[in-house]
Amino acid sequence: MRPHYLFRKDYQMENYKMPTNNLEAFSLALRMAVEAPNDELSSKATAMAHSLATRLTAEQVNGVKAMLEMEAAQ
Repeated sequence: MRPHYLFRKDYQMENYKMPTNNLEAFSLALRMAVEAPNDELSSKATAMAHSLATRLTAEQVNGVKAMLEMEAAQ
């Protein structure tokens, strides 16, 4: 089930591909939390990321965070 509030056309989701596994979904949720146009959407994406993180190993979670931090630093 896709939450409609995360895939609105005005949210520019066309820049991202649909995730096919929990790791991709976690990465996308973190990106959306940072790039969300308002606090409400950011909070919802953050909650989704927290939920998805429970399905991943600590190594996977830390790897995604490190990758996104490196991207942000560029």
